[in-house]
Amino acid sequence: MNKEENIVKFLKTKYKKKISLDTKIFLVLDIDSLEFVKLVRKFEILLKKKYKPSTNQEILNLSLKKFLIYFK
Repeated sequence: MNKEENIVKFLKTKYKKKISLDTKIFLVLDIDSLEFVKLVRKFEILLKKKYKPSTNQEILNLSLKKFLIYFK
């Protein structure tokens, strides 16, 4: 399994929702800011990359695939 598939599997088991790489993750999960920080930290650990966001993006409308681009 590649890292993206591991993240999808993690999200499916944790949140019990149907999630794919094209899912608009923050609209489906409906998480608060603290949970977002925990989620980003978990992604950093799974991907072994740091989160470097773009400030001009609307984060709520991003798919999981586009969101994972911000981990460099």
